[in-house]
Amino acid sequence: MAPVAIPASDTQLSPYDRPLRGSTREKCVSLVIPLVQELPESTPFAGGDFHMNVLIIDDHAPTRALISTWIRSVATQIKEISNGPDGIALCATFQPDIVTLDLRMRLMDGFETLQALRAAYPQQRVIIVTQADLPELRAKAAQLGAAFFVPKDDLRLLRWYLERETQLRTARTA
Repeated sequence: MAPVAIPASDTQLSPYDRPLRGSTREKCVSLVIPLVQELPESTPFAGGDFHMNVLIIDDHAPTRALISTWIRSVATQIKEISNGPDGIALCATFQPDIVTLDLRMRLMDGFETLQALRAAYPQQRVIIVTQADLPELRAKAAQLGAAFFVPKDDLRLLRWYLERETQLRTARTA
């Protein structure tokens, strides 16, 4: 795995801080950040009183199916929806713990959907899952209240995040 350059002045990493591939920065420290190859193996849902309900909002059915496959070992219940307005409406009845949200969709784009979700459900945790992994999109997602940002070509990172959430929530209820 190639090292990722992190500015020496940064004191903590954020899911939104990821230099563009091939970019160089002055006064950088090289760190190896395990985003893909070194993530821990997935473990089945550990049980306990906590159940992880996930809503996938993406206008591309094969992508929804792929995300669902990647997170099946962690999520107790998964629902898929093809657009933002229907996803927002489904949140009222399904009450997901996590919403995964694509940015580029018809009817209502991901940022509009994120804003509407955060307005209607301020505590809702939303993870952006998109093909467009650009710093300005990460920054806007963070500004609008997204909990995490995952490139579609690295869905292991999404599963890792959900496993970590499950472990943290299960520990809180113990």
